Amino acid sequence: MPATQRLLVQPGSAGDCLNLPPHLAQYLGKDGDKDLTPAARRRVVVLLLWSLKRLDTCDIAEMLEIHEAEVERIIHADREARRKAAVAA
Repeated sequence: MPATQRLLVQPGSAGDCLNLPPHLAQYLGKDGDKDLTPAARRRVVVLLLWSLKRLDTCDIAEMLEIHEAEVERIIHADREARRKAAVAA
């Protein structure tokens, strides 16, 4: 998938069965990402692809034409943020 292609998942559609985490699903839908910066959009796409559990970090980096280290940094930052949120709750 080219980096410019958008992933759209409408409620009730075949893509809705992805069982995405709520913090990612909120960005999906019609014009759901229109206000996101390019970096935030890349972060969402990386985490969406990672949540499918069908691709490794190298595959995601190749698809988005970014460095694998950037993919790993995004995944690590998300895990760390969710860990801190769980501890705070």
